[in-house]
Amino acid sequence: LDHRAGRPVPAAEADLASALAAPGVTGSAYVRVAAAGRDLGLLGLASGAMDGPDVLASRLPLIEQMAQTAADVLSPQTDRLTASEARRQAMIQIIDERALRTVFQPVVRLPDGEVCGYEALSRFHDGTPPNEVIAEAHELGLGVALEEACIDVALESAARLPEGPFLSLNIAPDTVVAGGIDRMAPSGRSIVVEITEHTDIPSYAEVRRALRRIAPIQVAIDDAGAGFASMRHVLELSPHYLKLDMGLVRNVDSDPARAALVAGMCHFSRTTGTELIAEGVETEAEAEALSKLGVGLAQGYLFGRPEPR
Repeated sequence: LDHRAGRPVPAAEADLASALAAPGVTGSAYVRVAAAGRDLGLLGLASGAMDGPDVLASRLPLIEQMAQTAADVLSPQTDRLTASEARRQAMIQIIDERALRTVFQPVVRLPDGEVCGYEALSRFHDGTPPNEVIAEAHELGLGVALEEACIDVALESAARLPEGPFLSLNIAPDTVVAGGIDRMAPSGRSIVVEITEHTDIPSYAEVRRALRRIAPIQVAIDDAGAGFASMRHVLELSPHYLKLDMGLVRNVDSDPARAALVAGMCHFSRTTGTELIAEGVETEAEAEALSKLGVGLAQGYLFGRPEPR
């Protein structure tokens, strides 16, 4: 297949033929690399022999075998790249179109049930669980952009809430460092940045510097008592609030071991000047037991499910 034969060729083949037209090249051949009817690329070879076109023509069956081998190797990788790009574009669409809404769950004071704050929780229009969407966004390198979109929607939606109670938002440390919390400055509402214990923090110093840029912002550590990471977050970030993992809260009224752990956390909070928020409170018995142990704040289905307003 002499690229100078003058026959019409597709643009991709023409580009490859042009690239193979180096000094001394007497002929070139190119074969499509394809799998399952889908073009993956072109395999090109050049010859500098006097009878280059004839040599390449005689080798076409071998060149085709080489192209098939290349297709077998490249096809799985191409499929993964194609799938990854499709996921990335879908995530970009969610971010650009703000295809999400915010619901709020009240945080109440024990034992009287006075609402003192609201946790903002994102819900996506396609119904995918929020933890899955956010995890995928971070995997695709779009975590900061998605969380900034969630912050914007939450702040806009929070305008409908009663004045006074604080607003708590879940934000990953890399979003904090990247400046995502800077957009909270003009909100006019007391803001709590809630950092989960499942999030790795490479540099606590960077997170502390970022948090200090917006002085009124307070810090909460999520899932306190659920693992080592949460306790390190507590020691490194000096939070205002500790959110007790619902695994400690469930049946705390009837489980002495859980009650003892919560009592220990209450002692820690009194010593360090932090406030405890019990998550996942579902029964009056749990609320009463938590109050007696010294837990000051709580949230859960007993007090209200996440709702738009």
